[in-house]
Amino acid sequence: MTTSPAKSIYLLIWGLLGFALSLIAWKILWVPIEAALGLVPDIPMTELWRDMGWAISAWLFAVGVFIIFAFILEPWGPKGTVFKGRYWSLIPPSLLLTATFTMPDYVSSGPQGIVISILHIIWGWTAILSALGIIVGITGIQSAKSNKIAYILNGFRNWFISIKPIWLILAVSLWLLIITSFVAWRVFGGIPHVGDSVCQIFVAKTFLHGQLWAVPPPIELKPFFFETFLEDTDKWYSQYLPGFALLMMPMVLLGVTWFLNPLLTALTVPLAYGIAKSAGGEITGRYTIIGMALCPFIIFMAGGQMNHPAMLFWACLATLSFLKLSLIRWRWWAFWAGLALGMGIITRPLTGVAIALPLLLFWINRIRAAVDDINYTRDLWIRQLLLMILGAAAPILFLLIYNHATTGNIFRVGYSAIWQGHTTLGFGDSSWGPPHTPALGLLNTLNNLNGLNRYLYEIPIPALVGMLLFIVFRSFGHKPEERNLIASGSDRNFDLIFAIFFTVFAAYFFYFFQDFCYGPRFVYVLAIPVIIIIVAGIRLFLSAMESIGYLRESLRVGIIVFLLFCAGAALAVSIPRQVSIYQDIYWDISRHVLDEVDRRQLSDAIVFIEDFPSTNRHAKLHALGMGVRDAWYWARLINDEDLYAALRELGLEPEMAWMPVQNIELLTLVLSAHQGAPPSPMEDAAGGRRYTPYDSGLIAMDPHWESNSVIYARDLGKYNQVLMNRFPDRSAWLYFW
Repeated sequence: MTTSPAKSIYLLIWGLLGFALSLIAWKILWVPIEAALGLVPDIPMTELWRDMGWAISAWLFAVGVFIIFAFILEPWGPKGTVFKGRYWSLIPPSLLLTATFTMPDYVSSGPQGIVISILHIIWGWTAILSALGIIVGITGIQSAKSNKIAYILNGFRNWFISIKPIWLILAVSLWLLIITSFVAWRVFGGIPHVGDSVCQIFVAKTFLHGQLWAVPPPIELKPFFFETFLEDTDKWYSQYLPGFALLMMPMVLLGVTWFLNPLLTALTVPLAYGIAKSAGGEITGRYTIIGMALCPFIIFMAGGQMNHPAMLFWACLATLSFLKLSLIRWRWWAFWAGLALGMGIITRPLTGVAIALPLLLFWINRIRAAVDDINYTRDLWIRQLLLMILGAAAPILFLLIYNHATTGNIFRVGYSAIWQGHTTLGFGDSSWGPPHTPALGLLNTLNNLNGLNRYLYEIPIPALVGMLLFIVFRSFGHKPEERNLIASGSDRNFDLIFAIFFTVFAAYFFYFFQDFCYGPRFVYVLAIPVIIIIVAGIRLFLSAMESIGYLRESLRVGIIVFLLFCAGAALAVSIPRQVSIYQDIYWDISRHVLDEVDRRQLSDAIVFIEDFPSTNRHAKLHALGMGVRDAWYWARLINDEDLYAALRELGLEPEMAWMPVQNIELLTLVLSAHQGAPPSPMEDAAGGRRYTPYDSGLIAMDPHWESNSVIYARDLGKYNQVLMNRFPDRSAWLYFW
């Protein structure tokens, strides 16, 4: 039932035209996108509707592809059968996955945001349907002639599946170790670019001193070393749980903090292979780690120094351990399952709990199903549970000891201490920012889905389309015995992978904050599950098309040619663009301060760093006696001029006021009385002025701050003299952009 070459050529041309026009429409949409995000002045809605006309034109080409595909080429049998029966039920899951493909970094609210979302839903559908036309067109052409390309690809595939798994795993692990190390050192400069990472490395340095917390500087010097995520009252420690800091200790000792995540990513490869093989068979396992090796999201994230790659490692170890638990060979897997869950929870607690829930339910269901097995013993589940508890005991016990040492309460974590008891979960509350609401939770969820679509492979079609293929061809259009077309696959194991996907997204629905850093970092733990499902979805698509008359070898040609086209677009456009964003200065943190200190060969010195005005205002309000959370809010409610006027009313010299006031309530009242216009959102970039976050120097600081050869401090203007008087024999320097 394959198509004629002529019809296939028509379909290929139509698909290419639709894809090209969709890219043109996307290019035109850049200005309204920036306007909707507030990056440029508002533009009239009439211009948005004009651009919507371009997008609709592109979409009509895609509809044309679909019409030709369904009614002329007849890939599923008699004309029109694609619109009959159960195929209508494919529309909701299709819309569910592709409606999130809006392509700007964040879905916006308001009329412009709605129009932008509609435009990009159309763009997403254009890309998807045009891609379908391209793939099927190439497949039809290849099927109708002597297929030398398919013969070569088939030979390559035979060679690929004949390699011993150990050699493939080692090759992919070595590749990821090398490429992510290169990215870590050459693109990111071998330094962390996020304050979270800086603080966790600070904790690792504290642990290396044999301490759970460090002694903070004297009260008059604290403002010089203020970092939002470090508690600095009676003890100096981070708000973050200690799991990642424990792993970072040997890297800090060796001076290669950039190497931890590449190493963990390489070690994740055999775990990902094991999970994919357990779910979809040997071939799925092999293609999964190839997909992992070519995934920009994984490569960039592993090049950074955040704790998300560590969480992915623990999540994969826990998942594989639960999949491997059996009635006979189970003892060590039960222990590793508990250890991985425990370490995951003390690394990223919300993600750890979200991963643990479906895994434990999966285990309980397996135990219940095993009751009738001849190898089952009555106390099997008790012994497995005890070993899991034993594995989790060490990390959880360390967390309780750490909490007691830092916050004074075994059940109180640093988050609560720093943010004045406010939690990060639930509605109506947040550590900072606006109160969390269900609407904001939905917006965050859509943005995270959108981020996976965009950043997972940096290709011009939504990455989650692979999940759509799995959902469609797993559940519809086949006889019951044909529904699972993946050799040696397990429906229950795929159900577990989907359950993990949904529980992680459900958990972050209740989390108040969302952003992109190298991609949707909060759901990075889902990178491997998503790749597994994408690989399985493509294999199911091949089997479904083969069942209606297309040659599998020709289908492979169509898919590979299209994927090469997408890879070329990514390598030529999107990945270089991301590298240009990430390299040198990302999130304003760079090596410039450290390199300048090295160039001048400074020692016994103090280097003051000119930070952002808004951050300095936050530091000042905290130094005056406000909690970190209250200071954060006031720093965004009041500008410097009004703050200085309030301090003068209290009889303080504004530039020298960096000590706690006696009456915080009075300070709040005076601030309220002087509150005028809030600070401009652009104050940190006024007049093109650039600043350097203090974290750029804190990277190199030891918690025993007085022992540092170079003390990096926040520039506090005239108040700098206080620190200089403390160290009269040290030279003093000011670093500014």
